[in-house]
Amino acid sequence: MPTHRTRSRRTIVAAVMLAALIIGLPACKPGKVGKRCATKEFGDDGGSWVLVCRNGRWQRALTKADAARILFPPTTAAPVTTPPTTLPPLLTYLPSFGEGTHSIGTVMGRDLNIGYYVTSVPPGASCDASTPTSVSRGRGTVRVVALTAYGTSVTASGPCTWSAIPAGVDPTAGFAVSGGTIYVSSSGTLEFPGSATCHLDSISTFDPTMDAYNSYTTGTFGPIVRSLGYWDPSFGTGGHAMTDPRPKLLIASECGAPTPIAWPTSGVNLIDDTGRRMDWLAPNHTTTLIGNTNGFTLAFGGYTATITFLGSGWGSMTVTGCNTTAAGGTMFGGYDTDPTTHVVTKVWGIEISTTCDDGRVESLVGSVG
Repeated sequence: MPTHRTRSRRTIVAAVMLAALIIGLPACKPGKVGKRCATKEFGDDGGSWVLVCRNGRWQRALTKADAARILFPPTTAAPVTTPPTTLPPLLTYLPSFGEGTHSIGTVMGRDLNIGYYVTSVPPGASCDASTPTSVSRGRGTVRVVALTAYGTSVTASGPCTWSAIPAGVDPTAGFAVSGGTIYVSSSGTLEFPGSATCHLDSISTFDPTMDAYNSYTTGTFGPIVRSLGYWDPSFGTGGHAMTDPRPKLLIASECGAPTPIAWPTSGVNLIDDTGRRMDWLAPNHTTTLIGNTNGFTLAFGGYTATITFLGSGWGSMTVTGCNTTAAGGTMFGGYDTDPTTHVVTKVWGIEISTTCDDGRVESLVGSVG
């Protein structure tokens, strides 16, 4: 044990003395391992070893490299801690707006984007919104406004929040809000089951000077059809008519889930003067035409309409559940008859109205056969 402690102390002393040499003390004596010596100074074998004179002969103490490591141990640099990078929040357009005036522009995080914005009007309240070129539309509890131009503004009144209708809304599922559903599409035709409480707005324009292009239906006899991107056809004209402005969106409330359909050119459209409507379209639904030589009978959706010719291209009509005496009458575009029996086999361009026993007026438009 004493010998070990002595050697340890000697090793440490040797390292310290070597350090002194490194920093500029007089050089070591030249020496060779095993040769005689009589000095207390360290020796240098001329190579990589530091020598020590012990018991009268040179012996290796430690390498110069080991001595350097003892005096100048390698340092481990502290790890550089990089603070986590916090990205600023992704800026987007404002998703909604309330009462007041708000800018429509291109500055993210500050402006509203162009597009449709919808709100549900609370009971007993009144809410409107307008831009320099548009006003809000919708005659039920759901209202929509179109923001159309950057660099302008929208002004809203009432206790309502107007929210952006997202892009890519499924044209059949629509965008549901409290009080109704918005349907938006570039083109297409939807048939709603309809109901007595169905409220359906077809919005073609938000221009305050062109409201006549918009249509509103409250209550239906049965299914009701609305198109997007083109107008409903006038039966007998050979299909849907293209016009401008075309229907842009639908607002439906309590009308049932719609089904996309291909618009046919035959069917019956029944309307009364209270605004109720039914679109009974072939081949979606069975429409039966029974002709005779002096007119024809149409059976559709639980209704039967009997048309009697009163002259060339015009006649009168009775509808079950409406009147018992034929009344009214405008015109129909034409009809085909069997060349042998002269029985009516097809009619088109029907536009006939009749007055019901209770004073209501019903109109029939269609092309059947």
